[in-house]
Amino acid sequence: MALLGHSVGAGAVLFEASRRDDIAAVISIAAFAHPEWMMRRYLDPAWLPGPLRSSILRYVEWLIRYRYAEIAPMHTLCRVRCPVLLVHGTADDTVPVSDVHAMRENCPKKSELCLIAGAKHDLVESIEECVDCLIHFLDRTMA
Repeated sequence: MALLGHSVGAGAVLFEASRRDDIAAVISIAAFAHPEWMMRRYLDPAWLPGPLRSSILRYVEWLIRYRYAEIAPMHTLCRVRCPVLLVHGTADDTVPVSDVHAMRENCPKKSELCLIAGAKHDLVESIEECVDCLIHFLDRTMA
């Protein structure tokens, strides 16, 4: 079985694959490296006092019943035992490409990378630029 997810779903498939041995491959498209970083990117433009921002961050952790570090793709990637392909657009303004690089720096040699030049977060119209990479990855890992 192979798992594929986009954005928050990409983080979810990495988290799930980090907890299971029956996954043959994971394709993570436009995953954020750390949920707290993502939350801060959303909260920073709003004028909120620092203590309120911290309270919001802690409340979300309480709500989802996980610490951000525990579910952060940059950490779960290190625990995944199957091959992983990380796909990311270089012009992603929702999850910057620096997130995928942070994931790979934190877990060297745990993943392959397919960057799509000029692609934004949605990737729908540009994913075909990466089709050969996706097919080759699945052919190798699902054989």
